[in-house]
Amino acid sequence: MSDNEENLSGVNEGTPSPHEGLNMGRMRGEAPHKDRRALLIELVANPTTRAILRAIRKDGGMSVTSIQRHVGTSQPNISAALKRMYSLGILERESVGVRHIYYLADTPDARLVMTIIDLISEGTVND
Repeated sequence: MSDNEENLSGVNEGTPSPHEGLNMGRMRGEAPHKDRRALLIELVANPTTRAILRAIRKDGGMSVTSIQRHVGTSQPNISAALKRMYSLGILERESVGVRHIYYLADTPDARLVMTIIDLISEGTVND
């Protein structure tokens, strides 16, 4: 079994996330029974989410306004995506005055999501 296969099979196992028990970022119309793996797959399937994560990784940490300028999507869409990724433990957030700065979390799930995004970017998986 490769490292990626091992990571995929172990997404729901191991030490509980510090975000466990939160809403898991469930959006309107989404089935309440979706497991963590399905939510992570939805993250990497979304082009806006991928663009946000690539921008944050490149710049180190970004505010909602900076992300919006970089990605070119509306502020409500950016905020909803950030909330979901934060709830899933993919992002960490630091408050600086009234602004929130978002960073990639150093978690197995965040590393897995970024690995998949890198594969998509490299053309290994069709985008």
